[in-house]
Amino acid sequence: MVVLGQSDGEEFGHGGFGSQGVLTDNDPIEQEKAMKFNALLTNAVIFHNALDIAEIVRQLLEEG
Repeated sequence: MVVLGQSDGEEFGHGGFGSQGVLTDNDPIEQEKAMKFNALLTNAVIFHNALDIAEIVRQLLEEG
């Protein structure tokens, strides 16, 4: 499993993805995959939050 960070021990990302955010593989392709995965995950969370907010607004509009 690849996690964000740099192989020299310098922290790059946070969130407890094992190895304290340090990339365990120095392969640029694997680093790019990890970055794309994190971007996808971030976008999914943002989208989910937008759906939740829209539902709450809809409920408030119904209540008046």
